[in-house]
Amino acid sequence: MRPLPVDNEKLQYNQYILDNDIRTLQGELVKSYEECEIANFLYRQGIRYQHEANYHINTSGPDYKAYQPDFFLPDDGIYIEHFAVNEYSQTPPFIDQQSYLEGMAWKRSLHEEHKTPLIETYSYQKHQGILTQSLSEQLQQVGVSFQPLANNELLKQLNQLGQVSTFAQLLARVLALFKSAYLNIKDMVALAEQHEDKERMQAAAFLFEPIYELYQQQLRDTQTIDFEDMIGLAIRYVESGQYQSPYRYLLVDEFQDISASRARLIKALLNQQADNSLFCVGDDWQSIYRFTGSDVTITKEFSEYFGYTATSVLDKTFRFNNKISEFASQFVMRNSTQIEKQIVSHHQVNQPAVSLIKTNQDSVALNAALSAIYTKNQNKAVSVLILARVSFKKPDLSIYKSQYPSLQLQFMTVHASKGKEADYVIILGLDKGRHGFPSEKETPALLDLLLPKAEDFAYAEERRLFYVALTRARHHVYLISDATKASDFIRELILDKYEMYSDEFHGIGFQDKLADKSCRHCQTGFMLVKDSQYGSFFACNQYPLCSYTEPACQWCGSELKEQGRFKVCVSKCCDYIEPICPKCGGSMRLRKGPYGEFWACSNYRKGSKFSCDHKEKQIDLKQAKHKGLPDEMYIT
Repeated sequence: MRPLPVDNEKLQYNQYILDNDIRTLQGELVKSYEECEIANFLYRQGIRYQHEANYHINTSGPDYKAYQPDFFLPDDGIYIEHFAVNEYSQTPPFIDQQSYLEGMAWKRSLHEEHKTPLIETYSYQKHQGILTQSLSEQLQQVGVSFQPLANNELLKQLNQLGQVSTFAQLLARVLALFKSAYLNIKDMVALAEQHEDKERMQAAAFLFEPIYELYQQQLRDTQTIDFEDMIGLAIRYVESGQYQSPYRYLLVDEFQDISASRARLIKALLNQQADNSLFCVGDDWQSIYRFTGSDVTITKEFSEYFGYTATSVLDKTFRFNNKISEFASQFVMRNSTQIEKQIVSHHQVNQPAVSLIKTNQDSVALNAALSAIYTKNQNKAVSVLILARVSFKKPDLSIYKSQYPSLQLQFMTVHASKGKEADYVIILGLDKGRHGFPSEKETPALLDLLLPKAEDFAYAEERRLFYVALTRARHHVYLISDATKASDFIRELILDKYEMYSDEFHGIGFQDKLADKSCRHCQTGFMLVKDSQYGSFFACNQYPLCSYTEPACQWCGSELKEQGRFKVCVSKCCDYIEPICPKCGGSMRLRKGPYGEFWACSNYRKGSKFSCDHKEKQIDLKQAKHKGLPDEMYIT
């Protein structure tokens, strides 16, 4: 089955919302910043609300799931719906406009039928800067009482949610970047004016100014300087001529990690004498510190920064073998803006040197990899470096050290491992998400304002980070991923047929294949198998942005494919067949009544108008069993 076409704009929007974890002052996860603004306005005004509570009439049925209005005010019996449309009732491009407008009309008619008050707000009001003003006016017109919370109450709530300490940590990072970039407040305001959300960024800049001034005064009062001052003061002294360098030759190692301010210092030192020389060693493939201010562009465009350049290529490695080299080089060069190189390995092997272990249990994967290494080396002492994108993935190494005494085990984050090496490397956490690999965690806008411009190629630095992880190994790399939420990197390795072992590990605890069933509703997510008290089902991995579900085979949990008026299990080892309701498309279930067995639609809801009452006395299941599915649609 070919995957459904992906709407890239919708995918990017969904990913943006999931990455940013947008939460209200009450702590609810919401689907947009506009919803968050409405929720926070209600909270600040002391108006009790419920977010996405079920409507008081059960609307679930063949056409709609249970209706959950955006907001309900229980003290006033009022509902609020926020619609993502402009003043011409047009939706964003990633939303099916016809379907969305039909849903709006359905909601309005439902409230009208049941005489429930509905207040509407719209996205265009946010763009015009009148969203909360319009909401306030409508609430006052229907007599909602406002009891605004005091600032100390709001601060107390933010503190309970952990937002005060989070904001303090953010400001500390902003302070370090601001100083290391050698900026002043005017520079920061100018950058804010160029930002797409300039009002918010300018407000942040003005909020930051007194914090910066107080911090600088503290340094002056204690007659101290911080790390960032060392570079900033050095630039001032050299550029003003207060310091005259006696050195004609400058040597910089790990040049790919250089920042704009440090490059400025080097340039100032060079300019003091016409015959000064600069010698640098660096590898743009290993530039992984943008979050500290490092700018890979300076390495890739070295001659534009420093003038005439002679390059000596160091293209031979004595660490990793040729198979690791080919694998890692192919991966990092997917980004064509990287400097092209041909790495030659001293150690040559004939077999793949990368293995993929598919499991949702790190302990299963680690035991499998360590057992393979242990067996391969026959009790010989070898080093094993266990890496992860984030530190909290660290396993309890004492368990494995007792099981595999000849293996020298060490855990590091990938960033910390730069410059290290081991005989074998195991990489944990190659999953999708904010803490996955690549990390999909969004950089806060205020930090991004001060960092070097992000590269256009998606996950460019994360790709280089994965290259660093791969190339810590001399002999073999083991990649560990949960196949139900495999990262984009793992999907690329499999779909593009990189040379690796992907079916080496089988049995209890291991997974056979990646989740590859596309969501028919949002067309951006993948359907994952879930279990409930009513049996197995498939759910979209974009939840809560997409709540689409499909039934799974009730016998083996596999996917069901439509074949005429039946759904047939794709597993050749399973004979499960499910008839489809010709009236609404639901599943037909065999029921028992006072007059014997009969088939009834699963969308039947007793006493509800949102129901399908289709019944059949007999359905010939032999017809589906006889026809079956085409061979290519089965899995074995």
